[in-house]
Amino acid sequence: MAKRQKVRGADSREGLLRIAALQPRQRLLACGQLGNAILSYERAQLLAPNEPDIAANLSLARKQAGLFVDQSSWIQEAARFFTLNAWAWIGTGALVVLCALVGASQMYRRQRLYLRLFTGVAALALCAAAVFVALQLETLDRAVVTSKEAIARISPFESAKSAFVLSAGEVVDVERVHGNFLLVENRERRTSWISKEQIERVVPDAGQS
Repeated sequence: MAKRQKVRGADSREGLLRIAALQPRQRLLACGQLGNAILSYERAQLLAPNEPDIAANLSLARKQAGLFVDQSSWIQEAARFFTLNAWAWIGTGALVVLCALVGASQMYRRQRLYLRLFTGVAALALCAAAVFVALQLETLDRAVVTSKEAIARISPFESAKSAFVLSAGEVVDVERVHGNFLLVENRERRTSWISKEQIERVVPDAGQS
């Protein structure tokens, strides 16, 4: 039986890509580890958003798990063109250039028309980077169900009644933490409490309290 592999941090691009490559979805399916396969591909895609093989394998794993395959909007696709850090650097660079151009326009009045044009371009780049950073930040709260079936409870206690059941590989958003439970929201906007043992964040340790 294949060993279950976990990622301890999100700072190793090569490590995440290696896990995604070394865990064929057929083997994981045979071992009942589709949730871990989808988690690995989600992490790899976060660090390498332009890798077509990762996107294709993630889509296939979701279909094999019987999960809904999200159709991203054009702005979400654009946000994934670079990583979160890359967009942050682009925004910082655009801000520096914008400030320099504003100062230059006061010194070189004869070139003000061209400077205004470049200022507008820098401002647009800054706004775009800010929007894409905001969209990327939303992924920091994402988590994947790793157990075959995760019982969603109405309160953060083992004795609490079951509200519904989440399948392996489902992606949810983590909203709160209470002891050994996480308050999550699924794609149908239903919220409930899930045990930490049945779920794992795409970005390890993000938002822990």
